[in-house]
Amino acid sequence: MTPGLPREIIEELARRARDAERKTRQQRAIARQAPSAPIRVRVAMQPTFTRYIFNFTELVAVSPTTARRS
Repeated sequence: MTPGLPREIIEELARRARDAERKTRQQRAIARQAPSAPIRVRVAMQPTFTRYIFNFTELVAVSPTTARRS
């Protein structure tokens, strides 16, 4: 069997992991507090359909569907 890592190395890695986790939590909290930018919507109406055009400031995943909701 190979020898384990020295205690100092393990403690340093654990400290770095805690710091990274704390930083991630802080960034998520800041992102939740930041106000969202308004989304502009343009509407084009024709006799047989209505088209809604959304202008997003960031990339957004979109999935078109033909399912109708009641």
